[in-house]
Amino acid sequence: MEQTILSYRLYIFIALLALLLIIQYLKPFRKIKSIKKHAATNLGLQIINAIIVFLLVPGGLYFWAQNVQTGALHYMQWPYWLEFILTLLIFDLLIYWQHRLFHEIPLLWRLHKVHHTDLEMETTTALRFHPLEIALSLGIKLIAIVIIGPPALAVVVFEILLNANAMVHHSNFTFPKPIDRVLNKLIITQTQHYVHHSEIINETNSNYGFFLSIWDYIFKTRKVKNLNSIKFGLQEHSKELNFKQILILPFKRN
Repeated sequence: MEQTILSYRLYIFIALLALLLIIQYLKPFRKIKSIKKHAATNLGLQIINAIIVFLLVPGGLYFWAQNVQTGALHYMQWPYWLEFILTLLIFDLLIYWQHRLFHEIPLLWRLHKVHHTDLEMETTTALRFHPLEIALSLGIKLIAIVIIGPPALAVVVFEILLNANAMVHHSNFTFPKPIDRVLNKLIITQTQHYVHHSEIINETNSNYGFFLSIWDYIFKTRKVKNLNSIKFGLQEHSKELNFKQILILPFKRN
């Protein structure tokens, strides 16, 4: 059962990645000069990060959630559908605050700024994270599972939704305005997340949501801007970093 669910998640990831790469190739929002080199760097990071996750938690979060018989929801024994929905909401809120703290705490920002050094925005940008950030994020989720005691399937569904929407709102295309106007009231789209990747620091420090857009409304961190006027990246990193530079970036003195 575990293997089947993990296989489905992998298939969904590969299929969606391929579909988004095709869409942004056929109808790009912006022209990207060296898309192959850019994507190769980010996909290389994804391979390293996938290996790290596999080594730290061989069965993935689903296996962990299924075998850790503890946590608040485990003892509450509420209806399954309610626990399922609560899991999605709690984990999305957790990711919002995790993301926000990775911006606000200098030591964590040293790791997370790897993601923001990308001078382009396209589907593989969603995969551009330093391996140490991935390991730390995984640890936070494992602790959350122990405390919350969520249904295992809900954890996997959340991971699929989170990863899928991250790839969508980093992609180099935009939805037609009428569709986007409806979508971004519920979930994060390029309208919000492009602003988050602006090189202007008070715009970088906004729009922390990764799936549901409600948290940025509630905590007043939502910003909207004309997407055509946004310059991506960080002002202190005006050149594209290579693979080695990305890995050592958190350890360099400012």
